[in-house]
Amino acid sequence: MYNIDMSIKEVSFSEARRRLSSIVDQVEKSGPPVKILRHGKVVAVVVNAEEYKLKSVRIKPFKLAGSIKLRKGVDFDKFIAEGRKQFAVALDARRERLLEEINES
Repeated sequence: MYNIDMSIKEVSFSEARRRLSSIVDQVEKSGPPVKILRHGKVVAVVVNAEEYKLKSVRIKPFKLAGSIKLRKGVDFDKFIAEGRKQFAVALDARRERLLEEINES
């Protein structure tokens, strides 16, 4: 049975169990998905791997590099000062490690 679109075939669950191998072969070769119905309602759709990959990739929303999102009540100046302090500590630690490496060689 075909739906109105005529490109998507619909089969009952029991028919899909009997013909799963041929359904998979058909979808793999020609591409149109096959809807599997149980009691007249779509419960699954068989699609080829290429289409699945295209549809399942989540597109991350655009985010400007270096941008931050603050919660309400956060003191922005304090937040920035703390970040700078942590960066300075990390930079000092890296400088110490590099100096030790230079002295060892």
